[in-house]
Amino acid sequence: MTRRKTRGSFILAGALAALIAAGCTGNLRPSGDIVPETAADAVLDVAGDVPGGDSGPFDVAGFCPSGSALTERGPLLPRPTAVYRWGEETPLVGIALEVRGAVAEDTAEIDALAEDLGLFPDYLEDAQAGSRGDGDAGPDGGQHKRAPVAARIRLHDAEDWTALLAACGLETGEAPGAYYLHADMADGVLDVHLFAGEDAGRFYGLRTLRQVAGVGPLPLGDARSGQAGKGRDVELFDRPVIGMRGLIEGFYGTPWTAEARLAMVEWAGTLRMTHYLYAPKAAPLINTAWMLPFEKLDLAHFKALAEAGSRNRVRICVEMHPSWMFHYSSPEDRSVLLGKFQAVMEQGVDCIVLAFDDVSDKLIPPDDTLYEDYTAAQVDLVPALGESLRQMNPELSLVYVPVEYYTNHPRAAEAWPRFDQALPDYWEIAWTGREIGNGAISLQDALDAAALLGRKPLLGDNYPVSDDANKTGVLFLGPLVGRSPDLLEGLSGVAFNAMPLPYSSLPALATAADYSWNPEGYEPAESMRNAARLLAGEEGAEALYTLAMANRCPMLEGSVAPELADAIAALWGALDEGTDPIGAGNALQEGFFSPYSKVVAGLAADGVLQGLAGETGPWAAKLAAYGDAGGLALTLLLEQADGKSPDPAQVKALADQAEALKGLLPRPTGGIMDQFLEDALAELGEL
Repeated sequence: MTRRKTRGSFILAGALAALIAAGCTGNLRPSGDIVPETAADAVLDVAGDVPGGDSGPFDVAGFCPSGSALTERGPLLPRPTAVYRWGEETPLVGIALEVRGAVAEDTAEIDALAEDLGLFPDYLEDAQAGSRGDGDAGPDGGQHKRAPVAARIRLHDAEDWTALLAACGLETGEAPGAYYLHADMADGVLDVHLFAGEDAGRFYGLRTLRQVAGVGPLPLGDARSGQAGKGRDVELFDRPVIGMRGLIEGFYGTPWTAEARLAMVEWAGTLRMTHYLYAPKAAPLINTAWMLPFEKLDLAHFKALAEAGSRNRVRICVEMHPSWMFHYSSPEDRSVLLGKFQAVMEQGVDCIVLAFDDVSDKLIPPDDTLYEDYTAAQVDLVPALGESLRQMNPELSLVYVPVEYYTNHPRAAEAWPRFDQALPDYWEIAWTGREIGNGAISLQDALDAAALLGRKPLLGDNYPVSDDANKTGVLFLGPLVGRSPDLLEGLSGVAFNAMPLPYSSLPALATAADYSWNPEGYEPAESMRNAARLLAGEEGAEALYTLAMANRCPMLEGSVAPELADAIAALWGALDEGTDPIGAGNALQEGFFSPYSKVVAGLAADGVLQGLAGETGPWAAKLAAYGDAGGLALTLLLEQADGKSPDPAQVKALADQAEALKGLLPRPTGGIMDQFLEDALAELGEL
């Protein structure tokens, strides 16, 4: 991913060139907005960044929420804790993004925001904030005049944040990442104040500002970059409910490519996830070939992941899963395992996972005579390994995944208390729920696990994982459901296991991130619509939403497309009873078949994430064909219900379509559409 030059050369070359061109044409914005030529000669007043300007004392109370939180749900994802004001969009005027209070950690996000808005960032000196500022010297050593401003951003320091919380009575909770965003739009200029107490809050606030400004969520070079930005009046307060919110690459199937993995770490940051776990079951060097050293290419990739994680405030975790021929009692095997972990830690990884999920619990010689059982072997290994690792890095995060990783495992009740006694508190213990995969997980489930583990469990949620979709034809794109709003109270953290198709995992992961940030405000269908806008832009959002809702997880919802099933049942009931079959047919056509038919065209829109459109293409194509075939079947059924004889050629065409669709691997709607077409043909006398 390349980025335009930032700050020094960008301002001196790009901005001066823009001003020179503007002086000739009167055009002070690349997008073509015309402003008076005299504006180019105005040196902008930079003192008005707080109510009353800098000449008076800073009035933090003036930024407190202006009223009660709105009941309307906004389009932001994750959904903020409280939105107090959400105005209408207004185009920005000007060519500069004026920034005060920025520190080094902020500039990458600000530069990216400016680039996507088609603006240049102008970092101003600010003694109060200690901001970055390279000066604005012109070629002759003098001060060049600043360009007309489109937006001003003031990043407030920890002192202002503390004062704001006290003045406004805001509660941040214990998890880091809270922020307060206040924006006013006037005369085409967006004036933004971002308050946060630490780097994570500033980062999340700036990522939210991207959505407020109407640009793509990431500087990925897609068609939404460089578009004219917009501003609006905004007041919102936001905070996470739990500190650890993660993404797991832990499926069975082909691991992600290095490029896709780095992109997913970046997406994790945008979705406000705090951790990424490298744990693909088909990566030999962390599984069956655990005894072999990492290649230089592997270590370079771990370093790149750590660097990407640092940029996106995502902690990188690496798992070792010694699933074959590991001797718990062997000093040599322990040394090899420790060396593998040390190698990744030297690349900047500071989160280690030792996992035995789905590993045989049969001990091999000489362990079978040295330990009374498999649990005793693990109790002997894990604390000793953790102590050695923490000596290397006392701040290292450690996670243990036992063989008994779900509550209803036959040995969990006996093994978990032994883990509690043996493992120091700095070890997190992973848990998937009562079962390996769960349609529902409640706070009580977590409390029951904690009672045996002696600590809150770390939930590794097996959604939306679907192993090897290119072989099974099954994708899980729908929103997370079945997790109680209070569940996170009983957890130390939560992470979601993705699919082998990385970009196809994003719709469901976006809703999971939404839930894990603000579970009380989470609403699945609304979250999916916001995720669709985030991933596909306004033009592709409806198509992505339609595709996602036709590829849901029956373990969670009882059906791949429950609303479709209900609409088909309503049609058959109306046909059987002769009660308004046209109404039931119209509901089916307009609610499902017509949107299905438009999915392929919708996902070809410019704003759709390319990797997502490419991976889901076969599913979209089949769903569109289902829409066409369903529409034909419906037409023929309603004609027959009206006393007309269906055209035999049309019935034959429908039969051919139905047969062809059965032979395609992707399974959007599960078997619902196949069954409908089969039943329709039987009703029409073809079968």
